Order: sequence, then structure tokens, then C-alpha cells
Amino acid sequence: MINQNDLLKELSQFSDLTWFFATQADRFLSKPIKDINDIDAAKLFELRAFNNDYEIKAIRGALNESFYLRDSRRIVSPGNSSDIKTRKQIHFLDKDTQKGTKKMSNFWIVSAIGGGEYGIPPETVSKIEIENYYQTDEKGFYKPFDFRVVRFL
Repeated sequence: MINQNDLLKELSQFSDLTWFFATQADRFLSKPIKDINDIDAAKLFELRAFNNDYEIKAIRGALNESFYLRDSRRIVSPGNSSDIKTRKQIHFLDKDTQKGTKKMSNFWIVSAIGGGEYGIPPETVSKIEIENYYQTDEKGFYKPFDFRVVRFL
């Protein structure tokens, strides 16, 4: 557990991360990691900072709670089983191509079909790769328990 005042300081030790997604009470951010100080930790619910190799996730259930921090290189399955499998998936980004994009200093802002805007690395990015962590039960059913963002495509 880590409190909101120490969260961004804690994340600074992971200098090889490249991008982050942040869900705040009043907005969603998707930006290069160098803009991490744009986050208002007092309004933050979930943060995913990542590169192609791993992800650091900070999450809390309410604004008055501390954050749980998870490093995807140290994933532990429910019940501490060592039988962890992974599966990667490709998801299309929600991009409204009719509204176009806006160039910022080091990333692009795109409009979402569902409303709002978010940042992406190059303008040509249209997908994101996700890695799911799962186990199979005694009947062979797929039981996902966590995921991480891998990269933009």
C-alpha cells in the first residue's frame, strides 16, 4: 500500500517506462511518461505505466484509500498457484476518424467515438496489445485474473 503523496515519487524509480494511462475522478489521461506530473493524485483511481516489457499498476477503490501497487513482472495468481498462463490480444482503439487528430509537442490527441479525447504516440497508431494473465480450472475453463498493457500498434 502506498499513499497518494508518495505515488508519483515511487513511480519515478521506474525510469524505463514510456507511457501511462490514468483514470481520475474527472478525466482520463493517456500520455508519455515524461508528463506523469500532469496527474492529480488526489483524484486518481487507477494508473497504468508501461513499456513493452512490463507494467506498473496503481489502483484504489475510493479517493480516501491508499493505492495497491502491482509490478507485472511479479504477478501472483489467486491462491498463489504457480500455474500462470498468458495470452496476448489486440484491441482496436476508439478513434473518431471524422474529427481528426491534434499534434501536441510529443504525442497526438485523438477524439473517441464515445466522446472525450486521449493521447497516443504516433498519429498512425490504431491498436493496443494487451497481455492477459489466466489460469484454467479443473474443467479447462479460462479464468483471467489480471492483465497488462503491452504496447501501441
